[in-house]
Amino acid sequence: MEPRNLLVGSPDHVAEKVHELQEICHLEYLLAAYSHTGMPQKRTLRNLALFTTKAMPLFSELPEGPVGESYQS
Repeated sequence: MEPRNLLVGSPDHVAEKVHELQEICHLEYLLAAYSHTGMPQKRTLRNLALFTTKAMPLFSELPEGPVGESYQS
């Protein structure tokens, strides 16, 4: 796996790396794994909680175009 694609670190560092991927790769979607073989469930839940409460709020603006548009009928 490409080392720059590993999202490991503090919530601020992870958000910075995701912003970098958005800029370089025109990233629209992110699929992330929060657990790995042998990782205790408690740690997996903590990783998920940190990402959702600390890193995700740094992405409050939706991108322009189809992804950010509302699809209401």
